[in-house]
Amino acid sequence: MTISHHLANRQNVLQAPLIELEARLEAVAASFHDEWLSAGVHPMQILWSRRDVLATNQLIWFGDAILNMRAIDTSWTQRELSKVKSQPANVRKGAAFELLGLNMLSQHQRVVPTAAGTPGYDGIAYLPDGGRMALSLKNYGTSTHEQVVQQHGAALETILTNVLRTLGKNGVDLRVIARQNPSSADWERLKTCLPEIIASDPQIPGNAYQDTNWTVIVRRLAGVDARPSASLSYQITILAPLHANEHQNLISKLDEASANAERHARGEADLCHAVMVHLPENASLDGCNQWAQTYFAERPDGPIDLVILYQPSVASLNGSQASAIVHAMQCVEGPRYNTWSKPHGGKRRRVGISFYVGIVSGSSSRLILKNDLGQSLAGDQWYLFQSGHLYQVVEPGPNGVVDIKLSNPAPGLFRHALGPDGTELRGIFPPSSDLLIFT
Repeated sequence: MTISHHLANRQNVLQAPLIELEARLEAVAASFHDEWLSAGVHPMQILWSRRDVLATNQLIWFGDAILNMRAIDTSWTQRELSKVKSQPANVRKGAAFELLGLNMLSQHQRVVPTAAGTPGYDGIAYLPDGGRMALSLKNYGTSTHEQVVQQHGAALETILTNVLRTLGKNGVDLRVIARQNPSSADWERLKTCLPEIIASDPQIPGNAYQDTNWTVIVRRLAGVDARPSASLSYQITILAPLHANEHQNLISKLDEASANAERHARGEADLCHAVMVHLPENASLDGCNQWAQTYFAERPDGPIDLVILYQPSVASLNGSQASAIVHAMQCVEGPRYNTWSKPHGGKRRRVGISFYVGIVSGSSSRLILKNDLGQSLAGDQWYLFQSGHLYQVVEPGPNGVVDIKLSNPAPGLFRHALGPDGTELRGIFPPSSDLLIFT
């Protein structure tokens, strides 16, 4: 194997021996084959074609799971990889999460994936003291309510940029806030009236267009090139309150895992039934924790003993080009978990989880939202759409040195530079903060 062959021309910030990183990229290449990876729109193909640091991190993370799980069970790993490569999206997502989820546990205790067709759970972790944990892995998935906000947000962004180009305007900050979760009629009304709102002069702070559901604020962006230009500087932020039924997405996954455990795996001695739920980036981790606690309170005799809430997301490191994967986790214990975790009143059992790539956190890496008065908003109570490109003209300083700051200050926002002749200077940034290995 040639060192740095797959890393060539890829951004990389991981502090690990190059031979280790190459081995993990080679595991991906060997599993999917270079020819297939080099052409197509499959999520793995898109990641392979990209050169930004977030793509590199995801590929190496997935390659680590391939190496470790293949050493445990080659046939099972190959079956899961086949699903990732060729099955529909819902099956592909589940297979990718099983590979990554079981790999999280495999560094600290013996993990055995269940055989094909085995109902009830996806793998068993064998602790050194003889305790066992049957693990069911579930994808929470992005709710339809969240998807609606993202779809309409993208449509509103297109309206914004088209109007700015038509009017020759630039340097606009558009903020849209809904009082309640918008209906289809609300979204269509907003799209109809938005061009006229944007066409008006940017308003003073606190002055806004309002109707029965929407508050819309249009302002000038500070510190950007506001001259008419093909390089549009704009930012759009849309906030919509969570739908009243958002929690049902999590509850349905717990109900499904509970039914499987009830039918196939209840009553085994010294066996903890755990459910690891993969939460999408915009879900409220604390809110899901509360919903899981309520779930246990309403079902004290259910077969689930532990819920592991797992939320991988992406955060920019100090606004630089480096996008880090943040693994946020919280555990919600059921009524019987304490008995299992302290057999005979002895030392508490510890289940280890680790990641080859990323940062571990106990809380979501959500954006901090503030109003015009500087007051923080409860970010986990909203669906958020945010996008924008900010251009700043750079001029040589007294000594002829040009200070260029290219950054990705937040998911969806990109800061670029314009040379004196209008030439665009862009950094190598991920096109979005999506973790494509889960899509």
